[in-house]
Amino acid sequence: MPETMMRDPMIGEALNLEAMFLQSREERQRYIVSYKAMRDAMTNDETIRRVARAEGKAEGRAEGEAKGRAEGKAEVARRMLAMNMTPDQICQATGLSLAEVGALREKTSRG
Repeated sequence: MPETMMRDPMIGEALNLEAMFLQSREERQRYIVSYKAMRDAMTNDETIRRVARAEGKAEGRAEGEAKGRAEGKAEVARRMLAMNMTPDQICQATGLSLAEVGALREKTSRG
C-alpha cells in the first residue's frame, strides 16, 4: 500500500478494524477485557473529578455563609454600639466575644 494512503486516518482506522476482526477468539476476549478496564478507569477518574468539584463548591459555599454571618453580627454590633449599649449586652445579643466587641468599638471610633 502506498505510504500516502497509510498516513490517511480513515485508512488507518480501517486497518485497525480489520486487525481486530481477524483476531482469534482469545485475542478478541483479551482486547474486550482490556478495553473495559480502560473505560472503567476513565469513568472512575471522571467520577473522582466531579466529586472533588462538588466538594470544593460546597466548601466554598460554607466558607461564604460563615463569612456572611460574621459580617452580619459585626454590623449589628456596630449599630448597638451606636445606640450606646453596653459591651455585655452586645455580646449577649450577637454572640460575639468581649474582645471582638472591643475591636469593633476601636474600629468604629477610628473610622
